Amino acid sequence: MSYHLGQMIYIGKQIKNHDWKTLSIPKGKTDGSYRKGEQGVEVIYRRIKNSDQDQLFVLATKLATSFKPHSVDFTHVFHSLLKDKHVDLLVADKEEELIGYILVFHHPTFYANGVISWVEELFVSEQHRGKGIGRSLMSKVERLSKERGSKLVALATRRADEFYKSIGYAESATYFKKTF
Repeated sequence: MSYHLGQMIYIGKQIKNHDWKTLSIPKGKTDGSYRKGEQGVEVIYRRIKNSDQDQLFVLATKLATSFKPHSVDFTHVFHSLLKDKHVDLLVADKEEELIGYILVFHHPTFYANGVISWVEELFVSEQHRGKGIGRSLMSKVERLSKERGSKLVALATRRADEFYKSIGYAESATYFKKTF
């Protein structure tokens, strides 16, 4: 049985510029870019580290609606993603607490004549939503995707279509899935 999940959303070569600077983030390093948060507290956007596993698990369990993450499986997937050169996994870190993350896969396609970037997961803690964290994570990923030569960034959403439209994405296709 197929399930309709919502609209696939993408952005092509014309990626919106935002009012703060984004930098390339080499694997295994923090990017050194910051964005002022509420009350002068800075949010650091960086690549995931091994030591982030437990905090990321908590965030991932809050995102999941179709599946319940299990710690053993999560650990296996976490370490696999850390090693995968076709993955970007970035976090928003506020005072050493993870408040958001984004997981992106980069892969070649025939239809786009090259690499595309697929945002698999984007999550921001509820108390930090509406403060530009998701926008910042998406902007970082757009920059990294362009640096990889991606033709577009795409994703599927059920709950956040207005957010993606607000940062320049357009509806493109219907998304189906079959669960095994």
